[in-house]
Amino acid sequence: QVIHIGGVIAFSTIGLQLGAVSFAGQNVVGAIISIAYMPSFGIGLAASTAVGQSLGARKIPLAVDFAREATLWGTIVSMLVGVLMLLFPRHLVGIFTSAAPVIDIAEAPVRIIGLFMPVVGLSLVIPGALRGAGDTRATFVISLIALWLVRVPLALTLGIWAGLGLPGIWLAGGLQYTVFAALSLIRFRSGRWKTIHV
Repeated sequence: QVIHIGGVIAFSTIGLQLGAVSFAGQNVVGAIISIAYMPSFGIGLAASTAVGQSLGARKIPLAVDFAREATLWGTIVSMLVGVLMLLFPRHLVGIFTSAAPVIDIAEAPVRIIGLFMPVVGLSLVIPGALRGAGDTRATFVISLIALWLVRVPLALTLGIWAGLGLPGIWLAGGLQYTVFAALSLIRFRSGRWKTIHV
């Protein structure tokens, strides 16, 4: 959690360099994403519990089934939320602010994250299943890589140095979710989580 919170603070600090309006837009986008990923986050918690109980009962095939089912539904839910973000970004931003400059600057980042919502779902559900299996060290390392080797450096590169601004910063966020999901899926498919002794 300390590493995660530190990464979020670093990410926010990068956005602060773009000025007050961009920083306000970044906070609004962050709030929208926090709400958008809650359904998949809940499914991830359910996967963690179901996988842990199944492995505790030594029912490995059932644990695999629970993880796959949760991944499917977490991805579907995230895709539906992503469609809303793609189609109605200004309406979503307008829930949090009536300031036209903030709405204008936050519209593109909301759409960008909308494109990445399927992998956001994966990045929430699969690590939940792995944590339920007791594979916490792997999820820690994957989170560390995705946050500090992908999100923060790319946010600086795309948002500040390449001059893409807030869209560049949130593109880095989307790529972080992609890397997190991909590495978590690789770990899950390796099957090592099935034999971890807790």
